[in-house]
Amino acid sequence: GHGLGDQQREERTDEPDHGREHQQHADVEALLAHEPVDAEHSAENCRRIVGQTHVRKPRIKRAHIGQAGFLIVFAVACVLFRKLMRRLQERDRWYVMLIWLTLCAFGADWAGLHFMVGAFLAGVVIDTDWFEQEHMDPLRHHVLLVMMPVFFLSTGLKTGWSVGGATVFVAAGALLVAQLAGKLAGVHLAGRILKWQPGEASIIGWLLQTKALIMIIFANILLDKDIITNETFTALLLMAVASTMLTIPVVTPKLKALVGILKKGG
Repeated sequence: GHGLGDQQREERTDEPDHGREHQQHADVEALLAHEPVDAEHSAENCRRIVGQTHVRKPRIKRAHIGQAGFLIVFAVACVLFRKLMRRLQERDRWYVMLIWLTLCAFGADWAGLHFMVGAFLAGVVIDTDWFEQEHMDPLRHHVLLVMMPVFFLSTGLKTGWSVGGATVFVAAGALLVAQLAGKLAGVHLAGRILKWQPGEASIIGWLLQTKALIMIIFANILLDKDIITNETFTALLLMAVASTMLTIPVVTPKLKALVGILKKGG
């Protein structure tokens, strides 16, 4: 009798304890709902949850290894790609360039980076003199005509205008003032060191504010990787658009004044 009872108890211990799992889920839901739970069971389940989070650390390490591996492969591929492009004719370089761009974008996305990061890296190693300017202009025109509206539409769908309320606009204004002051101060310092003509530093500093497209691209990358929140994304978007819109009204009178000074001096 005792042997049969011991055997049944051993069989029951081998089976999964569905009651304990159900209690764990109930405790977690109760914690999220701010309801009172059994302290002893909650402490045990929290230890189990913490233990499960420690298991995810190797995934982060594997992601870093994948990114490092992509950069190493990219460095080697750059050498081979540039050697190949120098040997090809201009009409054949277009096909190889598009294949190179696609592979870098997909490779960066697979490694845990962003496909836009791969596209930027692909463009860094491409020389402009490999292609005729008369062929580059139509490509740029068609990209701006076909691709850019889709990109800005996607960006607009990600923007939460109602998220954060007035705080988002205050943050955007603070970012705008900070980046304007920092960039203008840096350019004026460079102008003093290099002894530029009066007014040149101010014009160059304001021309450097036209960064809406690049800023929106990087803000999209940060948002897709959950590095920034929707509120921060909206604030960065507003700051980028505002700084770009300020450029023409501010620079135009400065250029006219500078041209007048140069004519008088000439």
